[in-house]
Amino acid sequence: DMITVTYTVAPNGSGVTPTGTLTFSDGGTELTTSPITNGIASYSSSVFTAGAHTITATYNGDANYQ
Repeated sequence: DMITVTYTVAPNGSGVTPTGTLTFSDGGTELTTSPITNGIASYSSSVFTAGAHTITATYNGDANYQ
């Protein structure tokens, strides 16, 4: 089965939504780096093993945000 992880980046106080990329990781293992498009980045895979997973998304910054 295909599993999709989606992360939504909220606009800041002035309404500007960050751009750039997010790196998705499963525990300490990097899975992929995805672009943020219209405030959303996602990762899809059908290779997850059964059981619990801790998926993290790390924002890599853009020209305006670190």
